Amino acid sequence: MTDLTLAELFGAGAIQNASNLTIQKADLPGLTASVNNRAEQLLVAIILKAQQQFQSILVDETGELIVDENEQSISSDNSELYDLAVNYWRLIFTQINNQMYSNNQFTVFYYAQTD
Repeated sequence: MTDLTLAELFGAGAIQNASNLTIQKADLPGLTASVNNRAEQLLVAIILKAQQQFQSILVDETGELIVDENEQSISSDNSELYDLAVNYWRLIFTQINNQMYSNNQFTVFYYAQTD
């Protein structure tokens, strides 16, 4: 299996030293960078960034989906290349206090070799 680079998993602006990991908010998808970003927003943005490395749907330079002859989007899955995989699992809807929420669920796998 192949090792992921820091930039592949967290974005081109990610750096680390012996005691710190720095991730640029601008490298995280779906996040509007703010001094007040909540921990939940940051975690989800990191998961979405990692998921892009493993699974994706192809789009053209304008962001339009690329589809096959049956009008189905074309996707890729690189999860077998790495020790780690972050995959989109499902979307469910939940109602809390008469408010509807969408719940995007992901699975995270880490494959460790055993003796």
